[in-house]
Amino acid sequence: MKTVFLTNAAWHLTLTVMRSLGRRGVRVMAGDTAICRLKSRYCQQYTCYPDPKSENFVNTLYNIINKTRSDVLIPMGNATIIPISMNKKVFEEITSVPIPDFDKVKTAYDKYESVRSASNIGIPIPETYLVQNEKEMDRISQRIEYPAIIKPRESEGSAEGVMRVNTPEEMRNAYEKLRIIHGDVVVQEYIPGGSKQMRMVNVLYDKNSEPVVIFTAKKIREYPITGGITTFGESSWEPEIAEMGQKLFDAWKWYGVAEIEFKVDPRDGVPKLIEVNPRFWSYLQLPIYCGVDFPYLLYKVSVNEHVRRVKKYKVGVKYVHPLKDILSVVGILRSGGNHNILRSYRGEKTYAISALDDPIATIGKILSDLEGIVKKRKRGERSRKKRGEEDLF
Repeated sequence: MKTVFLTNAAWHLTLTVMRSLGRRGVRVMAGDTAICRLKSRYCQQYTCYPDPKSENFVNTLYNIINKTRSDVLIPMGNATIIPISMNKKVFEEITSVPIPDFDKVKTAYDKYESVRSASNIGIPIPETYLVQNEKEMDRISQRIEYPAIIKPRESEGSAEGVMRVNTPEEMRNAYEKLRIIHGDVVVQEYIPGGSKQMRMVNVLYDKNSEPVVIFTAKKIREYPITGGITTFGESSWEPEIAEMGQKLFDAWKWYGVAEIEFKVDPRDGVPKLIEVNPRFWSYLQLPIYCGVDFPYLLYKVSVNEHVRRVKKYKVGVKYVHPLKDILSVVGILRSGGNHNILRSYRGEKTYAISALDDPIATIGKILSDLEGIVKKRKRGERSRKKRGEEDLF
């Protein structure tokens, strides 16, 4: 029996991968910066490692992989995939690491370089600028049309730091906040419309950079509603975006899994690339349910087992993240929207987090998510209170 080690053990996405592999008889171990309180039956061992940004992360993780004799190491988040890809050759002395080399990971992770690379091979993108100093910010803030989007050049994901701005002043204020936390920022043309215009392409490539799976999906709702993770989506087959996704990863000579997000521009009907994620995606349960078991296929590719190209899967299946979709619906209703919410739940569905055969982990993840929601609300209240106090003076 072979062993797979997963990073970011606390994520619901990692729980999805644990279940996928564990149900197939693969031995699973996982690590994070803190021990999970309520554990999955499909994970044989949990362990701790330092902050991925710390100097001793790589050495500690190397020793963990060596001690547990893990046959495959799968980094689950951007914060872990960067140092692991930088030291891929070191880890490959003792395990298989199904990710591209660092230069390719870095290009995909970099929100400016990824869209520029896509544009160079003919994939449509929004008008995009890189901002590295205040002089460039002043020039671009006067040049671009509003509203516009400003976001970190690099971030962990989930729309972290993404802001919509309506004036040059708002742009400059947003830049000052993001610059302190994230460094360089990217400014993009705003494509009108909401989450329903979002399209996703999920891919898996083998060691020879040949595609094993191309899967497409539609985003219906997200949280936060201004741009965030998919809380409600639907499997689809859209050849146009599938072709564009394959075109990009063929050009990059990819290895492993990745996701591209497109947004269909209502002004011309053209899907335009928004960003690339060089890892698994939050709604991974959707393709698994539809018959495309990405984690297990990635495992098979990484241990040199023969894998046939997957060409068919269920379309029209809905994906629901129970807690986050409730928050999304509340946000839509508060903003005066409706969008036939009740009707949207009709049809075949699959759910994030919940699994009847893994109840302890289900309860643990729900409690963890609720705790996170409460903490986020408290931080928001403190921030609003602080701004109110500043306004008084």
